[in-house]
Amino acid sequence: MLRRAVDAEAARWPARRFELDAPRNLPLVLGEEIYLEQVVRNLLTNAAKYSDLDSVIVVEARASDDVVVRVLDEGVGISEADAARVFELFYRSPAVTRKAAGAGIGLFVSRHLIEAMGGRIWATSRPERGADVGFAMPRHRLDDEAF
Repeated sequence: MLRRAVDAEAARWPARRFELDAPRNLPLVLGEEIYLEQVVRNLLTNAAKYSDLDSVIVVEARASDDVVVRVLDEGVGISEADAARVFELFYRSPAVTRKAAGAGIGLFVSRHLIEAMGGRIWATSRPERGADVGFAMPRHRLDDEAF
């Protein structure tokens, strides 16, 4: 699903470079595949909209107790004040409204989908430049796996 979402957004945004950094043996998560893909595509669209041409957008996935997916961009970033509000319906930071069009719906929907599936979602600014927007989902544990 991650590869499919990255490839679809790369086709939509040919001036951006998308990279997927995920192990082949990433465990399954407890969630609806179509909703998870929608969330990833929302995060990638935002990263592309608020990043400069020729920038790199990395989708990083790792597994521990949960499966964590992060979209790391080299764009304008997210202020601390905005990080608390970006998941509100129709919220758009005054700092980026001229950079790209949008209605402020994508992150709101993403938050509700992730939380409805038992996950958590966040948005922060990266120390060097850009944003780190990601989510964590509970791993699907097989009956014979130890908890």
